[in-house]
Amino acid sequence: MSGLHDYYWIRGEYQSARTVSEQILEVAQVSQDPDQIQIAHRRLGSIMLFMGDLRHAEEQLTQGIARYDLERHRSLANFYGQEPSCAHNVWLGFTKWLLGYPDQASKNIREALDIAEELAHRFT
Repeated sequence: MSGLHDYYWIRGEYQSARTVSEQILEVAQVSQDPDQIQIAHRRLGSIMLFMGDLRHAEEQLTQGIARYDLERHRSLANFYGQEPSCAHNVWLGFTKWLLGYPDQASKNIREALDIAEELAHRFT
């Protein structure tokens, strides 16, 4: 399902990507897999941002940050290519900026940069 989401996103088929993202979140919640829930919030939040659904993007990305566990989720960077908290903060920063909250956006982007510098993970 992750590959299908990425396929639709890259093609600009955002509604299809959103549908798959919602399915990914549902499956993750049913299985109660904290890693998959973490990634699902990022995927759904970022695709909602791209679709202009800023309030729902903010909600999903904020949930991802709230559920973040440094010890558990930091290693996901090696599997998904990005450190989850950093990705959540970047997308949330963009979202906050578009919602008219530049100070909050700046805080999220600074947090993302701090995480990226600390982690030194090339793709993050």
